[in-house]
Amino acid sequence: MQDAKSGITPMAGTAEGLAANPEMAEDFLQFYRENLDGVYYFLLSRVRDAADAEDLTSQTFLSAYEHQHRLRDRQKFRAWVFTIARNKSVDFFRKRSRQPQADLNEAWFFPDESAGLSPDQQDRLISLASLVSRLSPQEQEYLQLRLIAQLPFAEMARVLRKTEASVKKTYYRILGRLQSQAEEI
Repeated sequence: MQDAKSGITPMAGTAEGLAANPEMAEDFLQFYRENLDGVYYFLLSRVRDAADAEDLTSQTFLSAYEHQHRLRDRQKFRAWVFTIARNKSVDFFRKRSRQPQADLNEAWFFPDESAGLSPDQQDRLISLASLVSRLSPQEQEYLQLRLIAQLPFAEMARVLRKTEASVKKTYYRILGRLQSQAEEI
């Protein structure tokens, strides 16, 4: 559909293009609803501040909305949005000149008091958090993408720009190392 004034066909990802294509707008809205929590908690696990995570989540979806016309394969939409979120968090740290590191007081790592954990289980959780905090930021990102964002390995591979086999191998090596260290405690 061309604009009557300019004769230009609106691009699919622009507001004009989405208005001209309500089906695409509805698809985006559905995708947003399905992935909002995952993107938010992924960003929260990286930036450790709810307000910053909310801002970055908004920026992520706004960028995806504005540039969705660039995405050729709609099946890769989820991985693409998590790549945008990852890049937004990198920009966030670059601006603040700091690197993400695990914090033992993270809300995403510790369940609230009502979780009913025994004192022994709470001690093990604190020990595990300590082990995770010693991982490199890249290793922590593997855990965040898999456990927080709940991405399948194929989507993790797209976000990290690695092969699926490499992502699986690295992820399971990290888990194995954490398990052996946890057994020593």
